[in-house]
Amino acid sequence: MKHVIQVYDPKKQIQVKAGIFDTDTLTFWKKAAPKHYMVKEHGYGFQEELIPVLEHLGCSKITIETKTTKHTFDFACLQSRKPKDYGHGLQRFLAMPK
Repeated sequence: MKHVIQVYDPKKQIQVKAGIFDTDTLTFWKKAAPKHYMVKEHGYGFQEELIPVLEHLGCSKITIETKTTKHTFDFACLQSRKPKDYGHGLQRFLAMPK
């Protein structure tokens, strides 16, 4: 079963779609547009408030899909990152492989 997960974006001051969680595969899937790429972090951000939600759901994998690529990471990789704030609230970033 798939569930849409939303988080609050303090800069936009609205709830935004963070991605979709699949309870069958325990995978969180995020569609990312080029404008979401954080050059300074060489990857994509996940709102800090999303982390405990995914922990509670038993998330094991994170998949980031762009127009041309699809990358899957262990959830523990995201958990180990330190949160940073670049204006859209605290986020943890996953760097894309080169």
